[in-house]
Amino acid sequence: DEQVTSPLARIALKLKRYGFNYLSVMVQSITGLRSWQVVHLNGAFGLFLVAQAAWLFARRMRAWWPMALLIALASATNHFTYRVFLDAVLAFQFGFAYFLAIMAILVGAVPAREVKKYGLILGILAASLGVFYADLIPVTGLAAAAVMLGMLMLHSLTRRHATVVWIAAAVFLVAMLPLVLALPGYVRHVAGYQLPGAHYRFGD
Repeated sequence: DEQVTSPLARIALKLKRYGFNYLSVMVQSITGLRSWQVVHLNGAFGLFLVAQAAWLFARRMRAWWPMALLIALASATNHFTYRVFLDAVLAFQFGFAYFLAIMAILVGAVPAREVKKYGLILGILAASLGVFYADLIPVTGLAAAAVMLGMLMLHSLTRRHATVVWIAAAVFLVAMLPLVLALPGYVRHVAGYQLPGAHYRFGD
């Protein structure tokens, strides 16, 4: 940890992925498997979530290319390559699945009678992303803003979409309240962190 000289990079290193850790412990306690065996089981479950989220995204967009892209990527990645990078992508798989599901909710139509339901689901997905892979929260926020802006320019953004986003934001803030309250002080701490003898600016 002390070998990372960039404060910006240290933010990603310090983010805790409690959801994945708790999931691993739960699976290990239920199945009795060893930790190296649980890694493979969680990896397979993560891939399953990515496939389901990609299918939801493709179905909401009524497009074929998300699933085709996922199949091409899975076909190009053999078992040896996946095993080499398995430890690095375990938590990312869950985060990417939540990211795709969030985008799927945003890009599709919102039925009039299910606004609260969609908002609650979107908020739970956002909170799950924060618990499992908080590194993707800024990217997800920017992508969501870009989608909303694009829909506004295409005159397809409705009041229902805005209501869903507001409900989701409230659910996310309540669920992630400890992280939200601690974030400003933590960012100041990381931004002001310097290693002995190191000279650099924040973001270098």
